[in-house]
Amino acid sequence: MSSGGKDQTVGYRYYLGLHLALCAGPVDAILQVRAGDRAAWTGTQTGSGSLSINAPELFGGEAREGGLVGTLDVMMGEAAQTANAYLTAQQGTPQPAYRGILGLVWRGGMIAANNPYVKPWKVKARRILQGWQGGTAWYSAKASITLANGDQAANPAHIVYECLTNAEWGMGYSTGQIDAASFTAAADTFHGEGLGLCLAWTRQTSIEAFVQLVMDHAGAVCGQDRTTGLFVLRPIRGGYSVPALPLFDPSNVLALDSYQRAATVEATNELSVTFTDLATGKTGAVTVQNLAQINAQGGPVSASRAYPGLPTAELAQRIALRDLRSLSTPIARVKMRVNREAYAVLPGDMIRMTWTKLGIVDLALRVLTVDLGTLTDSAITIEAAEDVFGLPSTTYTAQQPSGWTDPAQPPVAVTARLVEEASWYELQRQLSAADLSVLPNDAGFLAIVAARPAAGSLNASAVTRFGASGPFAETDVVDFCPTATLAGALGPAATSATITAEVDLDLVAAGGYAIIGGVEVVRIDTINITTGAVTLGRGVLDTVAASHAAGARVLFASGYVSSDGIERVDGDLVQAKLLTRTGLGTLAESSAPTDAVTFDQRHYRPYPPGQFRLNGQAYPAALTGTLTVSWRHRDRTVQNLEGDESGNIGPETGVKYEIRIYDHGMNTLLQTHGNLNTTSHILAAIASPYTLRVELWSDRSGIASRQKHVHVFTYTP
Repeated sequence: MSSGGKDQTVGYRYYLGLHLALCAGPVDAILQVRAGDRAAWTGTQTGSGSLSINAPELFGGEAREGGLVGTLDVMMGEAAQTANAYLTAQQGTPQPAYRGILGLVWRGGMIAANNPYVKPWKVKARRILQGWQGGTAWYSAKASITLANGDQAANPAHIVYECLTNAEWGMGYSTGQIDAASFTAAADTFHGEGLGLCLAWTRQTSIEAFVQLVMDHAGAVCGQDRTTGLFVLRPIRGGYSVPALPLFDPSNVLALDSYQRAATVEATNELSVTFTDLATGKTGAVTVQNLAQINAQGGPVSASRAYPGLPTAELAQRIALRDLRSLSTPIARVKMRVNREAYAVLPGDMIRMTWTKLGIVDLALRVLTVDLGTLTDSAITIEAAEDVFGLPSTTYTAQQPSGWTDPAQPPVAVTARLVEEASWYELQRQLSAADLSVLPNDAGFLAIVAARPAAGSLNASAVTRFGASGPFAETDVVDFCPTATLAGALGPAATSATITAEVDLDLVAAGGYAIIGGVEVVRIDTINITTGAVTLGRGVLDTVAASHAAGARVLFASGYVSSDGIERVDGDLVQAKLLTRTGLGTLAESSAPTDAVTFDQRHYRPYPPGQFRLNGQAYPAALTGTLTVSWRHRDRTVQNLEGDESGNIGPETGVKYEIRIYDHGMNTLLQTHGNLNTTSHILAAIASPYTLRVELWSDRSGIASRQKHVHVFTYTP
């Protein structure tokens, strides 16, 4: 019987828009897109652009679960990347550009048939040369290692180098803190061994743990050389001359705490290593055996180790053989306390030991741990093992992207900042007593204080130059200080205030100091971060109490003063910029404002006097009759954060005081009183009424205090 020609629904196709945020970008290339563990697209996409995917039979076609058909936008996350048109059309504006993130946008194409559930997607990406600061990978000639299957993997030395120096997600050390020779030699070794790794750091562990994971794969150690302070990378390999190794014997060994050699029956003779197959993305395993040991022990003694960064079975076998060699050999282990001759010994170093009582002559040992002891115990404790750790190669594997979305925003310029010459107080804190004692009177250092300009700002790179021309050079990383603004005006006699617009205020502790308006240093006596109420010590360090308008910027500088570390001299002009760093990059130098500082012997200048009074009054509006100016001694060399309210401190040797009286309206000098060494002075009679201006400051052999007390009032004889 006829059905009458009526169409019949036999299933549904499903269409969906997707936005996948994969990892930090850009990357070298997108190599494969998989869905439902099947390859939907394979190729080499090296930049942002669109891919056409036409795989309608990927999941069995319309008879089963359909496939993928549509357009996939690749967003590498370049610095100039613009907002995706599809996302803008669907979500409206403003639309983030998602710079610094490798992302994919599926433009509403078919994702399945007969099954409304999205298949798991996987993306194979390679990142070896991209993403480096400055755009060029360090030692790029050896960064990429070609594997036996033709794929590319990363050199472990380059992985560690970037982890140490990357300021966005790594440890942020400068390249000057890296021992370039050791890292270059290690990179050459790994490249020659074909030891490439494929790993993804998902931030579920610390960056230090990730670096150690790379070292475990590579059979290497990375640490700071105590003699230079530089990070050193050492592959644990052979190729050394035993007679040339540092010798430890009864002449420099204070005590041999233990010497043990493992019994054969305790040795592992079979080892299984798991790895991540780069071709399939699946976990694989290889097993190696020491047949001689199995025969000697009467059966296998098994162990297993996981190396997720190994991308091929061939590399996994080589690493397994490396590890089995150490596990199956009854090696000697030594713990000894030695004298200070071992001050430079680091884990991974080779030494030799001679101990005739045990019949040991020139035993080559690999240092495992070093304990430098305490200040009262000069002994250095070394644990070492007989060296059998030479290895042929290691690798680094790419894990499934985490889907983590970086909340960081593009960097913006630092607006709340202060770049000036460092004070005597800060030099006391940051220089050793020996260095401070020989610092010339006309020398100085730069001081930088800056507050976080926007949420997501991590820190800022300080770049400076001498003079007003020439290139800027990176000199320091500036940690952002807490900041706020004054809720109301603050007079010079006030000791309490309310602050608002706080940023990072929970980091402020009473007892430190802040800088108001870039001119006055105040001591923070109490602070309530809930109400914004603060009590202050006014006119601290080399400043005097001043008037500040509502909205004046307060920088809580204690513990947050940075410097380029370069000694300058009186008259030097230095320019500085602060390049904000966020998870999406570093502010362009051209977008950062320039600050200029002319050095003027700040640290050498005497402090201005404290407790400035006129006829015993603080900042009177009007006075009559005889005028008496009084003050208190202050001494930069002995005081700390005592402010204007303090009694006499000092005076500093050679300090005198100067007073000037002006007709303020005409700016005419009426009286001069100099070379005073008391704490008060009666002015000569003034016959006419004036609006007077009194100025008071300290002087030492022609070197005036950095600031002076200035007060204007009406006077009647």
